[in-house]
Amino acid sequence: MNKRRITVTNYLASGNPEGIIFSYMFNWTGQAIKIPRNLFLEAK
Repeated sequence: MNKRRITVTNYLASGNPEGIIFSYMFNWTGQAIKIPRNLFLEAK
């Protein structure tokens, strides 16, 4: 079975791993954003 390799890049918006994180996958047009509940109003 061929396994496909995927590159995922994470950017820490505030430089803090407990803060907002943007994730991108190579060769994919979408993105994922992780926002902790306590920072939701700040991110809005």
